[in-house]
Amino acid sequence: MSLRFLYHLFIKCARFGRSKGFGIQSPTHYSFVRYVINERYPYYAYNDLKDMFPEVSKIDRAHLELLFRLSNWRQPSIVTLLGCDTHIYREYIHRGCNKSLIHDSFQDRAISDYVIISANVLDVCLDTLLLYISDNSILVVEGINTIHATLWNDITKCKRATACFDLYFLGIVSFSNSPYNKQYKLSLQL
Repeated sequence: MSLRFLYHLFIKCARFGRSKGFGIQSPTHYSFVRYVINERYPYYAYNDLKDMFPEVSKIDRAHLELLFRLSNWRQPSIVTLLGCDTHIYREYIHRGCNKSLIHDSFQDRAISDYVIISANVLDVCLDTLLLYISDNSILVVEGINTIHATLWNDITKCKRATACFDLYFLGIVSFSNSPYNKQYKLSLQL
């Protein structure tokens, strides 16, 4: 076993009581945690994607499958990938929603429905980010406890962020005009 896997297992055990959405009062957020974030049943494209990318580790595959499920659930028209390994990410997101237009950067004031910020990107400004996100957007930030800890803290304090899901290795934020801001600490099921 790798050290990364053991570390992931430790985080999973530490957040065990909150991993399935127990204690979440909002029916919308609870169903999002149960049926999108921690969905256990295999989707239609998982086997094809596993055969296409056999070199991807189990932990990375769990993250990519989460991005696939988010794409399948949200059905975004515009997806922006900032600093991601675009070939693998593009394939997973495109299989989740084949109508999505996928960009490597923000395009001419186009509002993105789904934005993924990789841990490889160092210079992300929250104010610039909020210009390209609508009230129906989903934001995924990788490396929220390392390189993007400051950005993640700023996002969780933002008034437009309705629900913030801290999965330790990455964070998911939904936006709306709601006056409520909920923060949940969960673990991604492998």
